[in-house]
Amino acid sequence: MIACFFIAFFLKYSLPARGVYKVFSNIPYFITTQIVEKLTRVSNAPADIWLVMEKGAAKRFMGVPKETKKSLLLKVNWTVAIVYH
Repeated sequence: MIACFFIAFFLKYSLPARGVYKVFSNIPYFITTQIVEKLTRVSNAPADIWLVMEKGAAKRFMGVPKETKKSLLLKVNWTVAIVYH
């Protein structure tokens, strides 16, 4: 129950409107897409984003085995990689 509260809080929370910040997080599988979209589509996006996520989700964001609209849009401004598996 507490975890659901924090997840809902993050999705509603406003990210910093100015200044430099970085995000390091272990994110829950069931809202991975919403979190990645929120972090990458804001006007003042983080300088760096390091996320621990399920390997299959990470591959989809990388466009593996097949590119998607989301993976291509993500690659315009971000370097997507699996650093450790």
